[in-house]
Amino acid sequence: MQWPESPHELSLASLEINAMLEHALTTIVLTRLAISTALPPELLADTVRSSNDLIYVLFEDIDDNTQRQYVITIQEETSFTWRMIVNATPALDGSMLLSIGKTRHFMARFNLAGEARFEGIPASVIFDPGGLDFEFAVLPPKV
Repeated sequence: MQWPESPHELSLASLEINAMLEHALTTIVLTRLAISTALPPELLADTVRSSNDLIYVLFEDIDDNTQRQYVITIQEETSFTWRMIVNATPALDGSMLLSIGKTRHFMARFNLAGEARFEGIPASVIFDPGGLDFEFAVLPPKV
């Protein structure tokens, strides 16, 4: 299933994805445990969610190699879809590769403000306790 209004889902062979990952400036893995720990319990328990303007921080850290801060947030778009935003400070020229497990890969470019946006993510993908981990890889401009 491809997410509506989302970054392009990549249909590349594992070798091509692995080659991209070799050039990653940094990688961030969000495990299911990390996601469920970052979100309020009442949010995880609701089967029907109402849209609001709350933004939840799933990850925040400074990369020791580049001294760049990365913040990953999640925000509800509709009752059925969410958006994840990866913010890099200072901003960088490049892309963010999001891998869900080893079979689904999505790409978003960083904009001038340092944001890479993954929109239209089905709530079922975010809130499935048995779902796969989310791996983010920061890629340089030419990968």
